[in-house]
Amino acid sequence: MEMVSFIGEATVTFAKFLVGKATFRRVDLFLLLQECGAQALPVVSLISVLLGLILAFVGAIQLKMFGAQIFVADVVGIGWCASWVRS
Repeated sequence: MEMVSFIGEATVTFAKFLVGKATFRRVDLFLLLQECGAQALPVVSLISVLLGLILAFVGAIQLKMFGAQIFVADVVGIGWCASWVRS
């Protein structure tokens, strides 16, 4: 029952937002943007570093079979840039 109530409230609120009748406090919006943006940077950086380590490990093993180990840095660089673009 609580789930149906939540979905109903979310639908009504979204409809108010689309119509332009939504009310919110600007202070809360600023705090939300700060939490989602600036405070998320350490987590995004950690994930990016771990992704780079995984790509380096897997890439080194796969590229070693072809004698192309020199391209491991390229694989990590492309993967690192792609992770920042997606986040």
